[in-house]
Amino acid sequence: MAVAFKTGDSQQIATTAGAIYTNASGETSFVTAIRLHNTNTTSETVKIYMVPDSGGSVGTAGTDDMLENITLTANETLHIGLEGGGHVFSDTNDTVQAETTTASKVNVWVTARVDT
Repeated sequence: MAVAFKTGDSQQIATTAGAIYTNASGETSFVTAIRLHNTNTTSETVKIYMVPDSGGSVGTAGTDDMLENITLTANETLHIGLEGGGHVFSDTNDTVQAETTTASKVNVWVTARVDT
């Protein structure tokens, strides 16, 4: 089994929940951190979800999947560390999803340990 640590490229969060990290086929991922940065001049509310797959397809984010519902002030950065080795994603298309108040104003990076 190979182990890799990955930090994804910066992405911008949309106003509707969408995947910011997707577990690939044949992998087990341990999401250990999520970093957010609000580039807007006003506050942004950000929701982060840990969403299981739905019959092998990407699932839909709901309140039962919500990890965080936070407000970032202008130019604020937040690091969310997931304790205990991270949140485990073992199925294809398990996802971390996010949404925010204004599209393309909050940057996000997801860090994971990936076992293949």
